[in-house]
Amino acid sequence: MGAFNRILLHRQIVIRKPADIIISKLYSNNDFKVKKLNDENYKILAKISFGVGSSGILFDGIKVYLTFTRDGENTILMFTTRLRIELIFLMLLEVIFIIILLSTGVSELSLWPLGIIPVCIIWFWAVYRYQENSLADDVEAYLK
Repeated sequence: MGAFNRILLHRQIVIRKPADIIISKLYSNNDFKVKKLNDENYKILAKISFGVGSSGILFDGIKVYLTFTRDGENTILMFTTRLRIELIFLMLLEVIFIIILLSTGVSELSLWPLGIIPVCIIWFWAVYRYQENSLADDVEAYLK
């Protein structure tokens, strides 16, 4: 998981309020959706996602996982993301193209997937990461 820590969001902040107040404030917003996973873990969903499905339609869209840790009168919030299935699909597609190219022989026409798919992976990762960071920034600003 160490290599994924560089490409996934892991951000921790401390808010000088009790967790109960922060959690109730979290549910009173109009900018994002909140799904409770358990007492300390929540899934925050963007209402608008560019390049992916919107929240509640087929996929969750842009999401950030939020973990609350109580520390006396302070609350530690940990924002995290997971590797998106779309990126995994593109990586598998690249592997399939490489296997096909190696088994059938290489021609100039067949080399384009080797170049375009990695560019797509980087592009989509950048778009997802930007939106995930924006969502985490919005939640952080709202809760402070």
